[in-house]
Amino acid sequence: MWRSPFLDWMFRRVTKAGTAKVLVPVGIVVLLWQRTQRRMLWFLGLCSLGVIVLERSAKLMIARPRPIHYLASGPLLHSSHGFPSGHVLAATAFYGMVVILLQKASIPRGQRRAIIGFLMFVTLLVGVSRLYLGAHWLSDVVGGYALGGGYCALATAVYLRGERRLAASPTQPHTEYVR
Repeated sequence: MWRSPFLDWMFRRVTKAGTAKVLVPVGIVVLLWQRTQRRMLWFLGLCSLGVIVLERSAKLMIARPRPIHYLASGPLLHSSHGFPSGHVLAATAFYGMVVILLQKASIPRGQRRAIIGFLMFVTLLVGVSRLYLGAHWLSDVVGGYALGGGYCALATAVYLRGERRLAASPTQPHTEYVR
């Protein structure tokens, strides 16, 4: 595989966009930005915890080893299995949920599109970084995108269903008589 010192440096930083070191501060910024949307924030927090459970469960169930050249090329950085890529799964699910938040935000369309494009690009680069660094097989990365995207879609569907139910519920209590 072709390597360069600059790309090594760059992808080691890019890959962090799928770790708690980056996702937690981004989450705090989202929390401060959307502090009035309490239900969405609770949901985002619960979904973030669900990503951890999903990743660990999938890794234990599938137990696919990481590429051997990665494990032999230096100190063992990961003691977990390879499938799915946790970095990619976390980035896809979390940034996907932020994109959903942006759809409801009252910011100019151009800014919204730029932020969404940036988040999608970062998510794509996280996967590329995992491949470049040799930490995962292509199928591990694709699996991370699929599980992260599926989880984000399911979480969004559940959230939107709850929002519709809340909007449809009457504001006055029911005054039904029981005979």
